[in-house]
Amino acid sequence: MIKIIISELGKIIPQEELQTKVLWRSIGVMAWITFMFAGIASVLFFATFDPTSLGKLATFTVNWSAQAIYTVGFLLFWLFGFITTSTSVILLSLPLAKRQRSLPD
Repeated sequence: MIKIIISELGKIIPQEELQTKVLWRSIGVMAWITFMFAGIASVLFFATFDPTSLGKLATFTVNWSAQAIYTVGFLLFWLFGFITTSTSVILLSLPLAKRQRSLPD
């Protein structure tokens, strides 16, 4: 059944365009999931640690406002989440030929 759907889509949409759309959709899904992860991680982390005291604990003193530290923390959590998610997607993806051979008819 899935082979039929893929072959029919290949007739409607050129294969290169289909791969581009799938790629951008995958990136969008990964970005949204990691955005949610970063929000939850930021809430949990900054509920435990005060951002102004974290600036004083660093090896070099950071004189940023609490809002700037919240922002940088959120962006770092987002970056970390995106890197780990994209690495997982790359490691779990199989070559297209192998996937199509393993699909049931």
